[in-house]
Order: sequence, then C-alpha cells, then structure tokens
Amino acid sequence: PRRAFPSRASMGACLGKHQAVNDDKSGSGKRYVVVGSGAAGSPLAAKLARAGCTVTLLELGPDDDWHGDAAPGVPLDLFNPEFSWKLQNLYAPAAVQSVVWSEPTWTVPRDWAEKVRQLNEGGHSHFAGPGPEPHSEYNHNANVLGGNTVHNLGFWVRGALSQYAEWGPAWEEAAVRGAFEEVEAAYSTRGLYGKLFNAKTAGMDSSVDDAVMERFRAAGFAPDRARDLGEAGERGSVAWSEWTISAAGRRMSSGSVFVDPVKGLPNFTLRTHAKVTRVRFEGGRAVGVAYTDTTTGEECLLDADEVILSAGALATAGLLLASGVGPAVDLAALEIPLVADLPVGQELQTRAKVGVLHAFDGESVRPKGAIEFPAFPAMGKPAPTSYMRTQPNIWAMIRSPLADAEGPDAIADLVIWANSNTDETTCPEPGQTAVAFNVSAMLPKSRGSVTLAPDGSGGHRVVWRPNFLADGHASAVMSYGIKLVRDMLASDPQKRFSQLEPAGTAANEAHIAAKATTFWHDSCTAPIGRVVDQDLRVMGLQGLRVADTSVCPRISNAPPSPMAHVVGILGASIILRGEKAELLKADT
Repeated sequence: PRRAFPSRASMGACLGKHQAVNDDKSGSGKRYVVVGSGAAGSPLAAKLARAGCTVTLLELGPDDDWHGDAAPGVPLDLFNPEFSWKLQNLYAPAAVQSVVWSEPTWTVPRDWAEKVRQLNEGGHSHFAGPGPEPHSEYNHNANVLGGNTVHNLGFWVRGALSQYAEWGPAWEEAAVRGAFEEVEAAYSTRGLYGKLFNAKTAGMDSSVDDAVMERFRAAGFAPDRARDLGEAGERGSVAWSEWTISAAGRRMSSGSVFVDPVKGLPNFTLRTHAKVTRVRFEGGRAVGVAYTDTTTGEECLLDADEVILSAGALATAGLLLASGVGPAVDLAALEIPLVADLPVGQELQTRAKVGVLHAFDGESVRPKGAIEFPAFPAMGKPAPTSYMRTQPNIWAMIRSPLADAEGPDAIADLVIWANSNTDETTCPEPGQTAVAFNVSAMLPKSRGSVTLAPDGSGGHRVVWRPNFLADGHASAVMSYGIKLVRDMLASDPQKRFSQLEPAGTAANEAHIAAKATTFWHDSCTAPIGRVVDQDLRVMGLQGLRVADTSVCPRISNAPPSPMAHVVGILGASIILRGEKAELLKADT
C-alpha cells in the first residue's frame, strides 16, 4: 500500500507508490485522525483544529461544496432523486450512501421490492448490495461531509440531561448543558437566525397544525421549547419542532457549520473518498489507519498519534471488529487477529416508530407570508421542495405508564410527532386534510447486535440485528401512544378529526406488527463502561477513542443527532484537557 508519512502538522495524501509525503503545515500537539464527518466527527475535528491540534478528518463520501445548490431548505434526501439530482448525477449511488439490510426482523413480510422500485424510479439505483428481504429492515446512511445531518429530519431535542450521569464525572449535567449550548450557538450563528429554526416563528404552521396543537394542550400537554422536551413528565410537554435550518430556509449540516469554517486552517486536513478499512496497531497502541481512496482504488496508510472513530454506531462497530477489537470468539471464527477482547456490537439499541393517520375536516391554510419554496424540474418531472412543509411541525413527549418508576429510564419514554399533509387523496371526503402522527417508544428495553460476516470477496460486511420489538415493551408503549392520539382527537368538541389508520380501536398491536419501521437511531455498540471509559478511550488500548452514539450505555430519549454533536464537542474538550495535563506533567 501507499503510505503517507505525516508531519506533526499534517497527514498527507497517497501521491505515489510508497512515496513519503510531508506537507509540513504548522500545528502543535498530537496528530489526530478522525474517522467520519457526521454529527459527532465534524464538531470534534473542528474543535481540536481550532485549539491548534493537527487534525485529519476522513470522510467516506464527497465534500458538500455543492450543498444547497438544488433548492433552498431541501435536504439531500438520498432516497429521492428529485431532491438529490445534482448529487446523483455527480456520483454513483453507492458512493454517497450505505444501505445495510438487517437479519430477519419482522413476522409480517414487508413489500420492500415495491418500495425499492419506487425509490429507484428515474434510473438511479439507491439500494446497493443484498436485498430486499421481505422480513428484514434497511438502515440507510449518507456518505458525504456532514454524514446523516445532510439528510436526516433535522429535529433538535436534547433529551433528559440526567441520562448522562451514568457516563461518568466528565459528563455531569452542567458540562452536557454547556456543550448543547455551544452547538446550538454554532448553528444559530452560522444560520444567521439568532436561534434554531421554528415552524411557528417562521410562519410554516398551518390551520391544521394549529388545531392539532390545540388538542395536545387540551389533553394536558404543557407548552415548552422543543429542545427541552426530553424532560417531560407524566403530564407531557409539546412544542413547535425546532430544526437545523438557516434564516434563509437553507438546511445546515454539521459539515457546513463546523468543518467549512476551519478548512483554511493550516493544521486541518479534510480527506474525502477515504474508505477506512482498519485501525493499525503496534502492540496495544493504535498508530494510524488503513484506507482506500475510492476515486483511484489505491490503498493508503495514514499515521497518527491518536485515532478517533466517529463513523456512527454501525460503521464504528464494524471498524473496531475488522481491526481486531471485539469478542474473541467471534473474531477467531472470522480469522481476524485479536487485539482486544471487548464486547463490541453486543449491546446495540435502536428504536421503532409507527404511523397513525387521521383526517381533518378542513383544508390546510397557512399564514399569509408563509415561506413556500417553488417546485423545480428534475429527473423529468417537477417536485415540491418545501421540506419543512412536508415534515413534522409538532413534537410532543410524555412519560407513559410503562416507564420505569426510578433509575436512568424514569424519564419521558414516548414521543408523538405530527404534521398536516396536503395530499387529499389519502382522505375519504373532499376538503379534508390528512394529519400524520408518528409514535415511537424512545426507551426500548431489548438489545440487538452488530457483527461481521464474510462478504464473499475476501472482506467482511456488517450484520445488523436491530431486535427492537423483541420483548414486547416497545410495542406496548407505542400501542399506548396510538390510543392517546385517538382519544385526544376524539375529544375535540368540534369533531373535526376522524381516524383513518389503524382502523378500529383494537387493532394497535396488529398495526404495529405490520407497519412499524426503524427510526434509524442506532447506539450502544461500544458503550461507556464496557468498551470505552468515560474519556472515550478504548479499554486496554492506547491511542484509540470512540466518539459517536456507539458510546451510550443505553439509548437516550431523544433523536441521536443532537446527542452525537455533544459527544463530539465534549469529547474534544476531554481530549484537550488530557493534552494539557500531559504537557504540565512533562514540564514538571
């Protein structure tokens, strides 16, 4: 393989066979390689670089210098060629997204073949690899600077800050709150809005949304800020959703907010199209990574004083396992040399969601002056580009009767998010508006796993077993949520709502079995206390850390992206404190 011999300030690219590269940029401290530029990796790498550390950030996909070109406010929805047509024309689908099909998950077969066919209309193959398997679930990740912050829903909910107490003293509540505020300030400043984007303040709510909000409040849900909903109790709290959208209605990602401003720093290097295949070790110390340049197919070796894996719960676990860090028995079966016997991938947690559909007697009327993004032609047909308009405007959380009475999970465990849908074809009567609710159990009890299996070409593939409905707890919480929505709307004095799906009042469990799907909220594959310590260092090894949702001891009660940002920011602070302590020790 080609080898890069980095200076203390920069780790160079592979320019020729065995060619030594020394960019000799100015930097100080250790040389860090951060793998993955998503919600955790981008803020972590940027904070280290701003502190003067030498940082190379490796991203599997391309840069986001084309980001926002297609239409304002639109995510790069890799499922939808109308939204990502420019990206799809520049890169092969497999270059900008990773799809993993799970081991059999559902008792009721899913018609994934039809869904894949619909998603692939226009001649773009969105799903590479094996599948679809009718009893399986798919996990979809964006390979691009910013990772899944480029195409996720962009919700901003902190979750209960008390959850971090079991992570260790470095994660006490004041430090976590400060990290959230630091991230939120960065998005607010970069977005030129002064605060996170809110549907109501932006004029993106509708008369139907207002009616739904009225019903939540009549049911006893207290008004709150969306970011604070994770602290909701038995009464419940509700808010207008907050998003990571700029004042101009343009979507922001962790790459655009954190990485773009540091690209010009002499001690920072961004390497895209870098497929990291393993962490390299000398004894019990990580000394760098091996990666493939996907534009040339060349294999490269990159040296580092410390490697930080921030590739997401599935990819990070896969990299650890492929590098010899994982259960000894499993690695022996795969003939992967053992570096450290740790339970990597054995405690995966993720969650499911299920849709509930009601009809509202009335058309969706938006306030005068509401932002409406125009349709634009792509792939031969027009597509509406108001991402905000077609996604949930209202987010509510409550502590259900099934929540733990005490302990870390004695917090809000049920989320209900809602939006009005102007597609009248889903309603039985003219003039009605469909209102979509999604219900999710935020604190499932079941555990799944992430392992490796031979891929048939001499390498390995990730095997994902989400297992999120295995013990019945999550289904029971979602069933309670469906009933809560039904009763809340049925009590409307004006009788404006009628239930469309699920049909009847006793069909909740069957509806969940047939319709529930993943929320793509994977975590806990390298948990604190089991695989890493509170400073995110992999146990028993030197020079290797994990900083993403993998490190959660248990799944949080909020979407993973805000928490992953905090892991990146607070993780960087922990690393910098360690560097300072080492320097002080050396001076004495």
